[in-house]
Amino acid sequence: KNKLELSSSQKNAAAIYNKMAQTTSLSTTTLKSTGVTTKEISEIGERLSQFSGIRINQGWTRYYPQGSSSKTLLGSLSGSSSGLPASSLSTYLAEGYSRTDSVGISGIEKEYEQTLRGISKKTQITTNSQNKIVSSKVTQSGTAGKNLQLTINSKFQSDVSAALKKYMGTDLTTGGYAAVMNPKTGGVYAMAGWDRNVKTGKLTQNDLAAIQDPIVMGSAVKPAMVAMALQAGVITPTSSTQDDQIIKLAGTAEKHSDFNPTGVKIPLTAEQALEDSSNTYMIQLALKMNGTPYVSGMSLNVSSNIWQKMRNGFGEFGLGSRTGIDLPGETAGYKGSITGSLASSFIDEAFGQYDTYSVIQMARFVSTIANGGYLVQPKVVASVLKSGKNGVRSSVASEVSPTIQGYVKMNSAQWNVIKTGMWDVANGSSQYNTGGTLIHELSPKVAAKTGTAESFVDGQQTQNDTLIMYSPYAPFAIAIAYVGDKVDSFGAVEKAAAAIYNAFWKDVMPKPND
Repeated sequence: KNKLELSSSQKNAAAIYNKMAQTTSLSTTTLKSTGVTTKEISEIGERLSQFSGIRINQGWTRYYPQGSSSKTLLGSLSGSSSGLPASSLSTYLAEGYSRTDSVGISGIEKEYEQTLRGISKKTQITTNSQNKIVSSKVTQSGTAGKNLQLTINSKFQSDVSAALKKYMGTDLTTGGYAAVMNPKTGGVYAMAGWDRNVKTGKLTQNDLAAIQDPIVMGSAVKPAMVAMALQAGVITPTSSTQDDQIIKLAGTAEKHSDFNPTGVKIPLTAEQALEDSSNTYMIQLALKMNGTPYVSGMSLNVSSNIWQKMRNGFGEFGLGSRTGIDLPGETAGYKGSITGSLASSFIDEAFGQYDTYSVIQMARFVSTIANGGYLVQPKVVASVLKSGKNGVRSSVASEVSPTIQGYVKMNSAQWNVIKTGMWDVANGSSQYNTGGTLIHELSPKVAAKTGTAESFVDGQQTQNDTLIMYSPYAPFAIAIAYVGDKVDSFGAVEKAAAAIYNAFWKDVMPKPND
């Protein structure tokens, strides 16, 4: 009303008073923590006798030796100026935090806030009627926060991120993401990602997209489709031959495999269908599971339990559910509608063109194949360490043991179908082989499955390029996805996968023959 005018000195005094006023009685707050000059420290230090309750302390700040390659995964903290997040203020205050405390607001910092924070020292203070302290008693000794030993290999993390960025692909690609894990323990060696603005071409690091952004994965899910067909008995390890051919269902558009656009009948075993990536082979498996074996021109009657069969089958490999990784913000993916005209979409589901899954789900999926059927929970923390004096790492407080979340029950002959088909993708000689030269040249040899899926960017038809891969010779499993690549533009996932696999032997462990 009076248009109060304050000098800069008065504004500064008001800001300091405001910070002090926000502090709970007999607790502490930080008035200034960054950009503190030697002159300021001297001038305040000389006058501390005049400032009751004011102290000069050493503070701390997070330092990221590996730079941005690890920061998005490690996460960040709220600053003393911003204090506790408003969305969780009451919860933090109830847990004994002060309003100006720094807390983890993303990544590992947020997920393990309670482990990293330590326990504050608590003192019971008695005051007299003049509000003067007459006695104090320590009721809780303070303890330093614990440290975390990660499964992440920092050099490998940097190399994975660089490989994804290098092979980003065409100007329609909206991002590239990868997760590499130990299929026996669930430990994540690296998890990296880049978002790309298709209008400006600007790349933004987004490592957590591997757990937060579900993607249509395409043919990379076909090993799970073959597995559920084997379990259902519609094919067997010794009797699995079906023709790759045009699929003509009444009232729907024809469907064919990419390598066979004319639809000439090509007999394929399950192993060959994986190597050549036959879409129509998978459709016929789904139709048999529906109780309606394929006949050209047939009308499709959708059984009442086919969707339950299909999603349960993919779900056995962890597809369509959160992995439980120890990071915040994980999503389960999107499951499409199964009613009305979309009920028949189970035939698209059969070759990965309907539901969406995250990259970390795909990494858990290929790990399940690599380890012989065990669904292992991904994790980024290997152990919790006690803090020694002056923050020096000391003894192990607790180990984070592998968590088995389920088991895919198949006999050795059935598993051999899946593993042989994926081995042939990476090492086979079919004229329709989908593995690519770079994957064939990897040493030691690998097993893999590539995929593409239809997508749209700015109204233009594009494709998602995906890949899962594991090594029979090392605890290595990877899932990669490039989103929105140009149609019929191949090779980005193979180039990135080859670079990452070679970096694994350099950064994480030596090759078996070294």
